[in-house]
Amino acid sequence: MKPPALALIATILMSVATQYVSHAAQRSTEMDITLMSRGELDPTKLNTKSYAYVAYKSDGIERAEWGRIVQIDPDGIVIESEAAPLETRKISFGDIDILAVAEDQPAFESWLDSRLAAEKITVMTREDLDLTKLATGSYAHAIYSWKGFKRKASGMVLEVAPRSVLVLSGTEQTETAKIAAAEIDTLAFANSLQAVERWQKWSERGIVQMSRWDLNPSMLEEGLHVHVVYNSGGQKREAVGRIVDRYTDRIVIQHRVGGKNSFVRRQRLKLPFDDIEAVIVSRDKRARTSDLLRNTIIFLHLAH
Repeated sequence: MKPPALALIATILMSVATQYVSHAAQRSTEMDITLMSRGELDPTKLNTKSYAYVAYKSDGIERAEWGRIVQIDPDGIVIESEAAPLETRKISFGDIDILAVAEDQPAFESWLDSRLAAEKITVMTREDLDLTKLATGSYAHAIYSWKGFKRKASGMVLEVAPRSVLVLSGTEQTETAKIAAAEIDTLAFANSLQAVERWQKWSERGIVQMSRWDLNPSMLEEGLHVHVVYNSGGQKREAVGRIVDRYTDRIVIQHRVGGKNSFVRRQRLKLPFDDIEAVIVSRDKRARTSDLLRNTIIFLHLAH
């Protein structure tokens, strides 16, 4: 790589890192949030009835929980989950990657909104590609064609032009890939590298989970299989089926109604987007989406 390119990369990296650290410190101070990472956990700073956000790994799977701390044990904490009311989660200290704690609920919710915003990811295809939405310093994963071959590139966005994007790619982050807009099939980008890497893994598996925080209707395409948790008359209900129609404000799914002691029949269910609490979308009907929905809370935003 030429020296000018190295200088450009170094400048961008330093600028982004400085802005991120400064902004994070300012936000944490303003909102009275105590942040602890793996290796820095201090149980003496935890109190029951305070609010916590926990990013952790369990059985090799990335998970997250947030809610009120109701119990503190020598080996972990118990959280009353905000995502699943009336349910609690026991999380071992050894599994925790990030722990954020606040005594004040409004302050915690404000911080959580900022955290979720950092996890948001935008996905565009060839048909709706708009490079003006891409910012230098963000992270991207591109699937594109080059001389008749399908290629992929992931990394920091170094430069955006009207008809191309320059990505710092490679496993060692030492290579650059200049990708023409006309060659791009899919482009996913976010403010955090972790969000992009997570989307990449899930998209390759053919399963995507969204919650009411980050629902992207454009991902709810006809023909896909879904497992939905939704509100109906103030009660939470579940439905498993296939999307047969999509409108600007709702989807229609065909699902099975009935059980062991009743006649099983297929029924069409209209689901307004505002009623959806969580949804797993899968290309494969055989995917065990119920396990994912029950055991995992995933922060993912696939914006239009």
